[in-house]
Amino acid sequence: MGCRRGGQCLLTALCLWGLCPSPIQSEEKLKGTVGMVITFPTPVLKDGSLQYKGIGSIARVFSGQSRTDYVERFKGRVTWDNSTGLFSITHLDMSDTGEYTVEINEGNNQLKHFPLTVYDRVSKPQVNNSQTRTESDMQTCTLLCSVANGIEVTLSWYREGEEKPLNHSSSPDLSTPLTLPLETEGLFHSYSCVATNPVSNETVRATAGQYCQNTAAAHDTSRRYNIVYAVVFSTAGVLLVIGLITYLRRRRHRHREGPPSSLGSTVTEPLYTEVSHRHRNTERLTQGSQQDLSELVPSGHPDTPLTTVYDEIRPREQGEC
Repeated sequence: MGCRRGGQCLLTALCLWGLCPSPIQSEEKLKGTVGMVITFPTPVLKDGSLQYKGIGSIARVFSGQSRTDYVERFKGRVTWDNSTGLFSITHLDMSDTGEYTVEINEGNNQLKHFPLTVYDRVSKPQVNNSQTRTESDMQTCTLLCSVANGIEVTLSWYREGEEKPLNHSSSPDLSTPLTLPLETEGLFHSYSCVATNPVSNETVRATAGQYCQNTAAAHDTSRRYNIVYAVVFSTAGVLLVIGLITYLRRRRHRHREGPPSSLGSTVTEPLYTEVSHRHRNTERLTQGSQQDLSELVPSGHPDTPLTTVYDEIRPREQGEC
């Protein structure tokens, strides 16, 4: 059975004599994203394969024809483009991380190694107010940025308009969220919290006033209420003291003057009124009556005291006798 290709027969003969040349090898690191597609940039036009370390070939090409169903976990996800000769893996998963090799069996053998790392997209950071305090009449606020941790995730704070981060953090412990605090300068500067990994980034912009203003306002309101309460209670205390002093002074003054007279105040002018007298056996006397006063004495009772009756005193008019 003869060799169809002179070069292949020569290569086979050399390998039989132990003179088979070593394949040309090279390496290129690749990064993929969960759910996306990764394409290996070394073409296989006629003969070759795509291998996964620890498993072997997961796809092969023979004379321009491909077969991609060797391994169940890659079935339906490995493709070969006959126009470009490139292998691809679709719907990437974190478990697809590993070392892949494209082998080219055309002329001199070539082995191209592709260490692949699959990353998930970073989630959007969350910013919260950690604490607010006042120092030297200047309010400072501590903002706390947090994000779900992942492979090579870094969390950084930037001042708006600046490229150099104020601080940053990362952690190999993927089981706990990544957090990063920032103490702001006042309440009016703008900042950005940025979460990044090799395939994605997410940014949240924040001002200190946006997250700390309510706390600061509550602090100011509480301080104003305290001032009002202090003024009200101080005023009430002063008024109470003044009232007590006034009461004691009046009481001392009354004590010095003694108890009030039962006769009341001295009448400086006489008071007059019309006087009427009714005897039980006579009619009511009218004002100015000339009835003899003896009639007012009941018969048989000569010792009964007489009733004094006053008439109105009027000034004498001019010309009256």
